Amino acid sequence: MYNISVCKGCGRTLNKDYLFCPWCGISRVSDADDKESLEMMLNHYEEDRKDVRRKQLYEMERELEDLEQELSVLVLSAEMHK
Repeated sequence: MYNISVCKGCGRTLNKDYLFCPWCGISRVSDADDKESLEMMLNHYEEDRKDVRRKQLYEMERELEDLEQELSVLVLSAEMHK
């Protein structure tokens, strides 16, 4: 099956995956099913973003723990050389 549709605003052909026409900006979302699928896509995107943020926070926590451990070693080493 073809993955092409026609823009209702300007009449140009465009990929069905597009939510908006790249030439005139008209939304391809028009009926309840499309709006529902758009809502699902946005929710999926938000969940993906949350997962990325969680992973970033986890990595930053690990780096902070490593830095704290290194700092403790440096402080102990400085105390021993006094």
